Amino acid sequence: SVGAVREAETGEIDGVPIRVVRADFLAAMVLSTGRPKDFARILA
Repeated sequence: SVGAVREAETGEIDGVPIRVVRADFLAAMVLSTGRPKDFARILA
Protein backbone atom coordinates (compact mmCIF):
# COMPACT_ATOMS: atom_id res chain seq x y z
CA SER A 1 0.00 0.00 0.00
CA VAL A 2 1.00 3.60 -0.42
CA GLY A 3 1.03 4.08 3.36
CA ALA A 4 3.36 1.14 3.82
CA VAL A 5 5.87 2.54 1.34
CA ARG A 6 5.60 6.04 2.81
CA GLU A 7 6.21 4.72 6.35
CA ALA A 8 8.95 2.25 5.34
CA GLU A 9 12.31 2.35 7.08
CA THR A 10 15.20 3.09 4.78
CA GLY A 11 18.61 1.51 4.93
CA GLU A 12 21.42 0.08 2.91
CA ILE A 13 22.80 -3.41 2.31
CA ASP A 14 26.15 -3.71 0.56
CA GLY A 15 25.71 -0.20 -0.81
CA VAL A 16 22.24 -0.92 -2.18
CA PRO A 17 19.44 1.29 -0.81
CA ILE A 18 16.51 -0.67 0.65
CA ARG A 19 13.10 0.08 2.16
CA VAL A 20 11.53 -2.20 4.78
CA VAL A 21 7.82 -1.98 5.62
CA ARG A 22 6.66 -2.20 9.24
CA ALA A 23 5.35 -5.53 10.49
CA ASP A 24 1.79 -4.21 10.92
CA PHE A 25 1.65 -3.08 7.28
CA LEU A 26 3.10 -6.40 6.14
CA ALA A 27 0.50 -8.33 8.15
CA ALA A 28 -2.30 -6.21 6.67
CA MET A 29 -1.04 -6.83 3.13
CA VAL A 30 -0.81 -10.59 3.76
CA LEU A 31 -4.29 -10.74 5.30
CA SER A 32 -5.78 -8.78 2.40
CA THR A 33 -5.15 -11.78 0.12
CA GLY A 34 -7.82 -13.73 2.01
CA ARG A 35 -5.86 -16.99 1.99
CA PRO A 36 -6.55 -19.17 5.06
CA LYS A 37 -2.90 -20.25 5.32
CA ASP A 38 -1.82 -16.60 5.57
CA PHE A 39 -4.37 -15.95 8.33
CA ALA A 40 -3.06 -18.98 10.24
CA ARG A 41 0.54 -17.80 9.80
CA ILE A 42 -0.25 -14.36 11.24
CA LEU A 43 -1.96 -15.91 14.27
CA ALA A 44 0.91 -18.37 14.91
